[in-house]
Amino acid sequence: MPGFPLEILFVIFFIVKTDGTCMTIVLIPTIFYFYPASLGRSIFIIGITTLIVSVIVGQLVSYRLYWIR
Repeated sequence: MPGFPLEILFVIFFIVKTDGTCMTIVLIPTIFYFYPASLGRSIFIIGITTLIVSVIVGQLVSYRLYWIR
């Protein structure tokens, strides 16, 4: 992001990473508790995949927000 002072870039980076972390924190329990309710049972590998997918989505959200702002 050319043209911004370093302090503003730091603030934007902090806000964006906080948004991504909040998205991850919301997605993990949402997906983790939704899939057993819909499938009727809990599958271990889907539980692990839930964590991985939630972290990836949170990081993608923060990446997209960083370049939008």
